[in-house]
Amino acid sequence: SDDKANRAVDANDKPHSHSTNKIKDARVSIICFVLLMVSTIPVVILIRYLSGTDWRTFEIDGTTRKYLYHGPEKGLGENQALVAVLHGFMGNAITLRKDSQFNSVADMHNFAVVYPQGSEDYKGRTFYNVGYEMHRDEVVDDSNFIMELMLFLARENNLSMKHLFVTGFSNGGDIIYQMGCLYPHILAGVAPISGMMLNSVTMSTSCQTPSTIS
Repeated sequence: SDDKANRAVDANDKPHSHSTNKIKDARVSIICFVLLMVSTIPVVILIRYLSGTDWRTFEIDGTTRKYLYHGPEKGLGENQALVAVLHGFMGNAITLRKDSQFNSVADMHNFAVVYPQGSEDYKGRTFYNVGYEMHRDEVVDDSNFIMELMLFLARENNLSMKHLFVTGFSNGGDIIYQMGCLYPHILAGVAPISGMMLNSVTMSTSCQTPSTIS
């Protein structure tokens, strides 16, 4: 009777063992397939995928700021232009890069483009600080961040210091007026797609002296 009981246990164990082996084989196959696919992906693309995007960082005023940068695929010659493209309130650099297609324009006309990411306000909304009433307690200097970032990229990539341009819309357009007022001696031109010149700009003592800018 003991032999019959042992045979019964063995018989019950075999299907379970066989099923487990099938699961293990399937897992191994999946892992091998994934490794094969990964091995065909360029390392740079894989790193960008795993990290979510190709963010770069810039240290300023004791904080770490983020941005996206693109140089033409055919390479930059010396003294090429740099254009900063600014998103709107609650927007972000990733979506703006995709929607604006500025990378393609940069490739076509051989200039570099940077997408600075705005700050986050007390509600976690992205913005550039231009003196909105709701941001009256915010002290971050986004104009300085954008300008210093552009100067840094121009130096690092041998771009022209005489051909620095800024464009953007909505909140990004508002801060362009502010930057044109603050840095007419540095910027070659500003091009707000949409936006307005706020009282914080028109009433600023920095903007009282007329200056020429494109």
